[in-house]
Amino acid sequence: MRRNISLAIFDSVKVALERFHTSHGHYPKCEGKYFLDSLKPYITVSDVYVYADSLDPAGINHALRKPVGNQYDWMSVSHTYIGVSRPELSIVYRFRYPDTFLLYWVGENGIDENGRGDDLVYKK
Repeated sequence: MRRNISLAIFDSVKVALERFHTSHGHYPKCEGKYFLDSLKPYITVSDVYVYADSLDPAGINHALRKPVGNQYDWMSVSHTYIGVSRPELSIVYRFRYPDTFLLYWVGENGIDENGRGDDLVYKK
């Protein structure tokens, strides 16, 4: 089930990455799970899969709570990322020179294995 959700989200992310590329002439050069901040104008994804972290004064990330029963306005916050069913099951983006990328889901174990192991991977 989560694999199917991940594949559907990959489709949305790939479309957003192509839109970004058309507008800017390159793919986003950011790395990691917070790539969603760069794609907000180009992506359509259900707010149920979007999470966000907040930085405290010490520079440590803390998960923001989604308002229960309310629409989650993830467009207005930063440090956003996509998680499949849980925040730790994130989708990660890696820019590859000169103009390619790696997109993967960390998989059921929740461990970022850089696209190896049980990760679901898409390479462009």
